[in-house]
Amino acid sequence: MVTHDKELPFRLPPLVVMLHEGKIFFGDPYLQFEQSESQIIRPYFELMPLLQRRPFLRPRSNS
Repeated sequence: MVTHDKELPFRLPPLVVMLHEGKIFFGDPYLQFEQSESQIIRPYFELMPLLQRRPFLRPRSNS
């Protein structure tokens, strides 16, 4: 979105867009995303705690 209306983004509900196999699979508000029973979406919530515990990868030094 490109806008000069600084208030517009606050009036629009944020959307979650999820890609699957290179195409938009989901594009709705977060609450609907969170409540989805989709077998494509559910693993996201099941795996997220595991991914958040993972240490950040650091770039290799060139020494």
